[in-house]
Amino acid sequence: MITLNKKVKVLKMLKHGEITNAEAARKLYITKRHVKRLKKIYDPNNINTLRHKNIGRQKSKKLTNKEIDKIIKTF
Repeated sequence: MITLNKKVKVLKMLKHGEITNAEAARKLYITKRHVKRLKKIYDPNNINTLRHKNIGRQKSKKLTNKEIDKIIKTF
């Protein structure tokens, strides 16, 4: 798993011209196309732009406690 810090480090190197898109893709284990997407949204002053957008949200298919209790009672 690639940490947020590693993404930031690689994107900084990419921004300064130290590595190419292909090298960044290899370092992050992603495609060159995805590197281009990350470059567009990367903001050195706000690394939260690189976080996954679902962090902190509840899963849409998560069962409620009431539903879990009902399932347990049936077995």
